[in-house]
Amino acid sequence: MIVVTSGSKYIDIDAYASCIAYANLLNLKGKEAKAVSSAKTNESIPSSLLKLNIGLDNYKPSQEDEFIVIDVSNKAFFDKIVNEDKIIEIIDHHVGYDEYWKNKLQDKAKIEFVGAVATIIV
Repeated sequence: MIVVTSGSKYIDIDAYASCIAYANLLNLKGKEAKAVSSAKTNESIPSSLLKLNIGLDNYKPSQEDEFIVIDVSNKAFFDKIVNEDKIIEIIDHHVGYDEYWKNKLQDKAKIEFVGAVATIIV
């Protein structure tokens, strides 16, 4: 399974919506994916959105899991569930670690200095 996740400290509306949207896109393409975060949601995510029937998925770790990390590329801030050796893609709008990930993941490292990670996913 592909686990789409973000940072460890908190998850904001950009990361929250992007994880859910990207996991849904992967599922539509026939790839099993879940949007997961162990971080706290911050105040940018309205309670009305959290009450909808869409959101982050329940997650039980598996040895076969692969990870897509969104909205963060500094591994010091990855969600604690991430196994760096099993990262298959990084999508971030914060620069600074782009060379490291481009060397490691080639075209699966999408790091661009834009306003939101959701822009890159779209």
